[in-house]
Amino acid sequence: MIKPIGFLVIAAGHSRRFGACKLSAKLPNGTVMLEHVLQRIISAGAPISVVLSPDKPHLHALVTKLRCQPVILPAPSLGLGHSVSFGIRATAEWAGWIICLADMPWITTETYLKVHALLAGSPQVAPFYNGRRGHPVGFQSQYYTALASLQGDTGAAKHISTPNMARVDVGDSGILCDIDTPKDVLQNHYM
Repeated sequence: MIKPIGFLVIAAGHSRRFGACKLSAKLPNGTVMLEHVLQRIISAGAPISVVLSPDKPHLHALVTKLRCQPVILPAPSLGLGHSVSFGIRATAEWAGWIICLADMPWITTETYLKVHALLAGSPQVAPFYNGRRGHPVGFQSQYYTALASLQGDTGAAKHISTPNMARVDVGDSGILCDIDTPKDVLQNHYM
């Protein structure tokens, strides 16, 4: 059986700067942010697991409705590294992971497809827009131990190695734009 390369969506943050659950916020097109992000990834046609906080049952229901695999943390997240580590361990059977952040709704399906296609032949993949590295970032299974041992708020960036990384240049500025405040939703409405 061929092991899949899947999308690991990190959706367990606390949304402190947003003031409410930002993944439930509606985008200018009327879609809930997490649903919008997942719809773009679903179109890439690979397995999707979504790391969620235990205290957001409405997001669990949304993920299940979209036929993605919810991965529920046993307690609220201790940071990005903690969430990534938990998700990596929950999907240990995959051949690689494309780590996606659920608060980046402007990334196009085309970008997800390009990163996924390149990861089959490269240890690491990252998209670049105008020379700047963005998200999502992909890692083959040889990085399992490093990613599964992340802790606190330190994400996978410290394991990105330029000699091992395949760079994919994209015309997608969404790879650099996350949502932190309600104002960001309105400023970044180029969908």
